[in-house]
Amino acid sequence: RSLELKRQRERLDALHAQPERSEAERYERWRLWLQLAPDAALVEDIAAFRADHPDDAAPLFFEGAARLAADDATGLPLLERAIALDVELTVPACSHAHPFLARRNDAAAEAWARRWQQRAELEAARTAEMDRITGQEQLVAHGLDAEVIAALGRRMRAGMPAPVKRVYLARRIVRADSEARAWLVGVELSWWGRWRGKGGKATRELAAMEWPVPVMLAPLVAQFRPLRKKFRALPDAELARR
Repeated sequence: RSLELKRQRERLDALHAQPERSEAERYERWRLWLQLAPDAALVEDIAAFRADHPDDAAPLFFEGAARLAADDATGLPLLERAIALDVELTVPACSHAHPFLARRNDAAAEAWARRWQQRAELEAARTAEMDRITGQEQLVAHGLDAEVIAALGRRMRAGMPAPVKRVYLARRIVRADSEARAWLVGVELSWWGRWRGKGGKATRELAAMEWPVPVMLAPLVAQFRPLRKKFRALPDAELARR
C-alpha cells in the first residue's frame, strides 16, 4: 500500500511539473490530486479550465468532487450538471455526494444512495448482457457513416479469411440500457468452412482487424444461426461477400 501511494505521489508530482498535458493527463492529474491531497488550489485549477469549457462533463465532475472534499456544498449542483451531460458519471458522482451528505446527517443522502444503487445495478446488468451473445439478440441498422462503412468494406474484402462467405455488421439492442451502444459482427461461413469447423479461427482473424466501433463477433452457425436471418433483413448490414 505504501509503495503504491509513493508511486501515485511521484506520478502526480511529474504531472504537476509538465508545462503541457494531454486531455488524459489532465484528468489523471485531477484524479490523483483529488485522491491524494485535495485543496483549494485544485478547485481553482479545475475552475479556471472549466471557465472555457462550461459544458464539458468531466471538469464539472472533478470540480464538484473537489468542492465537496473541501466541505463546500456548492459541489452538489456541479455533480448534478455533470450527470445531466454524461449519465456514465452517475456512480462516481454519487460516491462523492452520498458520503458528503451522510457526514452532515442530511436526509438527501438517502436519495443519492438509492440513485447510486440503481445505476450500479443497471451498469452491472448492462455489462453482463453486453459480454455475451445468445443468438437471440435484436438487431437494428448499424448507424455508421457511409464513408466509414465503405472503408471498412474495402479492408474486409482485402483480408477476408478464406472460409468466410459474408460479413455483416449491425447494432444490437441492449435491453438493460436503451442508451447503450453495442455492435455485432456476423460471420457467415462457406459450406466447406462450416464442414471443417473453421468458424472459430475465421472469427478470431476478423476480430484482430481494426474496427471503427467496439464489436463482438459471432459465426452464424449452431446457436447463432438465427442471427443470419436478422442480419439479412437489414438493408445495410452486409459489409463484404466472397
